[in-house]
Amino acid sequence: MGQVRAHPLLAELRASRTLVARLLSQIGLPGEGDEVALTPLQRRSKRGNDGRWAAHRESVARRRAAGLE
Repeated sequence: MGQVRAHPLLAELRASRTLVARLLSQIGLPGEGDEVALTPLQRRSKRGNDGRWAAHRESVARRRAAGLE
């Protein structure tokens, strides 16, 4: 009827991009714009380090507030 319609391969392109994004997130590879992907062990270590540093900062803040530093 002369109507404009999307090319059939556009649906395949969208599906393949979605699949690639899902697979990258599952294996932990960096996506576009990401600097570095962390392994599960690195993520766990980072959480532990972040918690220890937060506790340290709180301790320093308490000592400063008490006039000990």
